Amino acid sequence: MSRPRSGRWPPERLLRTSPRAALLAAFPLILLAVACQATEAPEVETQDVVSQVPWQDGEVSTYHLEDDSGEEAGSGTLTVETEGDSVALAQSFVNEDNSDRWRISAGADDLKPAEVVREIHDGDECLELEVLYAGDFVEYVFASGGEARTEGGDVPENAYDSLSEVFLVRTLAFVDGLDLAANAVFAARPDGQPINDFPLFFGVAGPETVEVPAGRFEAWRILVRGGPGHERIAWVNVEPPHQLVRFEFVDQLTYLLTEFEAGGSPEAAALPDEPCGD
Repeated sequence: MSRPRSGRWPPERLLRTSPRAALLAAFPLILLAVACQATEAPEVETQDVVSQVPWQDGEVSTYHLEDDSGEEAGSGTLTVETEGDSVALAQSFVNEDNSDRWRISAGADDLKPAEVVREIHDGDECLELEVLYAGDFVEYVFASGGEARTEGGDVPENAYDSLSEVFLVRTLAFVDGLDLAANAVFAARPDGQPINDFPLFFGVAGPETVEVPAGRFEAWRILVRGGPGHERIAWVNVEPPHQLVRFEFVDQLTYLLTEFEAGGSPEAAALPDEPCGD
């Protein structure tokens, strides 16, 4: 499976020198465009990165979205709903022209994925994606324009679904200077390309003061990198439940927390009542 170039970061101690060709799909979570670039990549030592599960059932986090010029780009919602041994993690993005909603069912204690459902509306176009994980194999169904096709692929060890990174950053061990690497599986792909996986690197720094519409927070600053075009910066509240205060797709888009509610309604990020084609 594919592995991206790490560049100057992450630290060399996480890497082993065994280059291979790779293709990395670098994508914003809520944008439809996908940029691919072939690279040479070292082998990476990965691990399970979840060290805590800080959220409360029924969490609803609401965000104002800005583009790289500071202009309003829409609104977003992240929700958490526990279901026994599973947790449902969901995102909703909406602006005047399109929407992107997804829901991940994962292990409540380890965030290992079981199922992903994603629906994207772009004007009159509609795209549905369903992903099923079964041990070391993943399969997804890509449906658009009344046609559907199925793709499958392998799941590496220490892997998470790539969409879950906005939640994963809240589960790390918050220690200044900590560097970790896991594998990410990019399966719910809006470009319809084959499933691929890549190392996802987390670097923790701080804390530092961040001001967003919801207020001023002391927050850990977490650099998230997955290769060319996949660079994020997350700011996570120092205090439990470690809300995601700010999330930046570098040179693309920024989430700014406007409101946080525990014990709210997970329907805030629900998929549309009428799926594509209905």
